[in-house]
Amino acid sequence: MQRVLVTGGSRGLGKAAVDEFKRRGWDVVSPSRAELNLASGDSIRNYCEGLAATGRLDALVHSAGVNWPRPLEQTSEDEWQLTLQVNLTAFRQMVQLLAPLLARGRVVALGSILGVVARPNRAAYSASKAGLLGVVRALALDLANQETLINAVCPGYVDTDMTRQNNSEEQLAEIAKSIPLGRLGLPEEISKLVVWLCSLENTYITGQGVLIDGGFTCH
Repeated sequence: MQRVLVTGGSRGLGKAAVDEFKRRGWDVVSPSRAELNLASGDSIRNYCEGLAATGRLDALVHSAGVNWPRPLEQTSEDEWQLTLQVNLTAFRQMVQLLAPLLARGRVVALGSILGVVARPNRAAYSASKAGLLGVVRALALDLANQETLINAVCPGYVDTDMTRQNNSEEQLAEIAKSIPLGRLGLPEEISKLVVWLCSLENTYITGQGVLIDGGFTCH
């Protein structure tokens, strides 16, 4: 049985990934925030060291993330730093600490189309997701010698709690009109791609940011 660590597995895209992994017979480790606080480097180190002591790990999926839409002048330094820590730095820390376990394994980070295109009031979030793409490419090179395949999945607008929290119904209707397929994505559509990239069927894709957005970025 293959074993995967999924962060942010209690809701949204993370939960959809957990459900899909379980459906396919994986052993899923999905810590709560109390067990793994991604805002704390010490918590990340302690958790990863404890996990490493338990043995094998075949895949890592970093789905946890934060997003507080703010005009630039209203974005506090604490919000900026926390967004970068949880969305970007925590991913690098986990890969670095778990790299020996992940030899010949798979790593997927949940990015976003907002790491590729821009939207008002998303400077911190966009910075974290654009940085994530850069880190994925660099780590794919760094760990190629141990055959670890590392990729990012970059969803467009997906019907999750976070999307509905950050957009009004009117905004969601306008967003749907701007997507060539005419609708928001579904969490299970994203999770199937995540799980495939983590599977042994993926033998040659690494260092990529795979867009899954219903054609939104084709404009």
